Amino acid sequence: MNAKKKGEKERGTRGVIQKIIAFCLVFVLSLSITTVFSQKQTLAATPQKAIYILPGYMESQLFSKKFANVPIWVGSGLVTEIGLDALRQQSEFTNNATGIGMSAYADRKKDPAGVLGLFLPMITSLKTSLAANGLSDEYTVEFFSYNWLADLNDTAKELAADISAKGYSEIVLICHSNGGLLASAYISQNEENKNKVEKAICIAAALWGTYTALEPLETGAVTLMDGTLPMGLLESGYDVFVKPISKHWVQSWAKNSPNTYQLLAGNEYVSRIPLLNRTSTGIEAVTNAADYYELLKKSPNINSTLLSGGHRSLKYLREDVYGEDILHKWEGVDLTMIGCEYGFITPVTAVYHQSGAKEIYDGSIYNKEGDSILAALSMKGDGFYKWVNLPGASHVAIILDPRTLCAVNDIILGKPVYSSTDTSLFPATSSLSPSIGMSDMIRVEIKSSDPLVFPTLTNAGIGIKVYNNKGSIVARAQGSAQFGFSLNNFIYSSWSTSENATNIICYIPKSGYKLEVFSTNANRLASNLKVFTITLDRSGGFLSQNEYKVSGANLLTGSAFILDTGKSMTPVAALGSKVVMISQLTFKQQWQFSPHIFEMIQGTAITPTVSGADAASMVASNYSWTSSNQTVATVSTDGVITAIAPGKAVITAAAKDSSFKIESVTVYVLSSE
Repeated sequence: MNAKKKGEKERGTRGVIQKIIAFCLVFVLSLSITTVFSQKQTLAATPQKAIYILPGYMESQLFSKKFANVPIWVGSGLVTEIGLDALRQQSEFTNNATGIGMSAYADRKKDPAGVLGLFLPMITSLKTSLAANGLSDEYTVEFFSYNWLADLNDTAKELAADISAKGYSEIVLICHSNGGLLASAYISQNEENKNKVEKAICIAAALWGTYTALEPLETGAVTLMDGTLPMGLLESGYDVFVKPISKHWVQSWAKNSPNTYQLLAGNEYVSRIPLLNRTSTGIEAVTNAADYYELLKKSPNINSTLLSGGHRSLKYLREDVYGEDILHKWEGVDLTMIGCEYGFITPVTAVYHQSGAKEIYDGSIYNKEGDSILAALSMKGDGFYKWVNLPGASHVAIILDPRTLCAVNDIILGKPVYSSTDTSLFPATSSLSPSIGMSDMIRVEIKSSDPLVFPTLTNAGIGIKVYNNKGSIVARAQGSAQFGFSLNNFIYSSWSTSENATNIICYIPKSGYKLEVFSTNANRLASNLKVFTITLDRSGGFLSQNEYKVSGANLLTGSAFILDTGKSMTPVAALGSKVVMISQLTFKQQWQFSPHIFEMIQGTAITPTVSGADAASMVASNYSWTSSNQTVATVSTDGVITAIAPGKAVITAAAKDSSFKIESVTVYVLSSE
């Protein structure tokens, strides 16, 4: 065995062992939560300071009011909860259209460490560190569980009331994911709250929001938990037995959940990485909040009231509570951000297309600039605060990462913390080099009239298997159920629309793997698939797209085709099926703006310079031009930027050719006086 292969094998083995050990630790310790937390506390003066842990979306337990207060998420009540939805009765997670009324609830006494005891290692680590440094009498460690389907503003009031009731004069906030938004809402309420914050530590915090939060609304997926360390190892049970019947349940509660909308990409993110819309004239980039809200309101799965209506909406949180600049709210606070900024395939934007008066979800565009759930841009913003990079720490596994626990303790103790260079926890399936980026992956899209969510006895939908170069199955999927994709840093996303019963997007490496697609339609000859194979540039934009029609399938195995990514972009028909090429497209990606930043005097105009190998063939009409702030700067259809008033605006050009190539320039307008 040569050194390279040996190193890759050792790295992969080490990563698996670390994940299994961490999971076992969480599982075993979670069984002892009741015992640990029921022990009598030693008599001592109540500390006046506290360390509050604010968990993320889906990371607090929710309990049943209808059925003996059993835990629903995650516990024995989950089956009953999904069963209620299957019978088309209102589940306990479901609010009314105004965002209130659900009967499931959070209970901090019964949930001292989050789902599956997820935060118990952190709590234990904090208490151990405090004791070792003689600070146990100075700080109390508080785990603040909450209803992650409710309004963040209401939850922030609960947090303030809890801190006040316990008499804490100073607090340290440790926030994970959605917990960062909760902490931001808390400090935005008043100066008294903000002044109590001694330090804040945001761990993979969704400060600028995420397009990933569209998935429970548009697809019924719970990717926000899939593929994490605990859920990933339980996927074989969770996905196979629960997920196929739970998509409707997820969409039913997500549609009326204020927090789900409040987790969506905010104005800060949208102005930098726009939402994309396929129109009759090409791709349009949506970069300002008003257009963003208007587009999403046209989706049949979106509750417009919670998107941009009243005080429980995303718009209210971003504009009225955060003042359109969440990071500005943190000025004056000792804030440290921790996360993984590169390596995991992560949704970076989402795509819709016009269908009459409606907007239909077309899935996400991915790159490697994130932690599998959050783009680095959302976690670290414009880089004004201390950033600690932990390579290989995926979105939820970062909570359990020893590097995180060490950094958190050091920050509280006032010690310096540094980014890590250890990449051994990454799955060894694709390059970690930004210069290669997504170019070593292939995107496969499948559309079919076969069912996705509720399979019939004669048609269980589309099946997929991914094989490595040794012929072993490393990932598989059946309709909406999947296993192994996230664990290998691959992507599998599936959903239904009025146009296609099944929509599937897969990302797998461009070499060394095979993807086999099956039809479980008992009438094999009736099977019809529309298949797109897409090559990518390093940013995740499209370089080429081939479209095929696949009809029929093997009468015995159901195999429709195999795609050997190392050999060809063309699917190979299985015995009994037929593959016909429909179209081939190539796209221009070699263009960019130079420079990317302009200073302009109010009242002046300028046209950005386009450079690169494809620049000469990209005329102004090839782009969709937008401004994130038209009160500061406007842009014409010809790309002419006009400075209107002092301030900052991001001017974005999206190629209209479906390549999903996006470039932007930042404009600072100075007063003419």
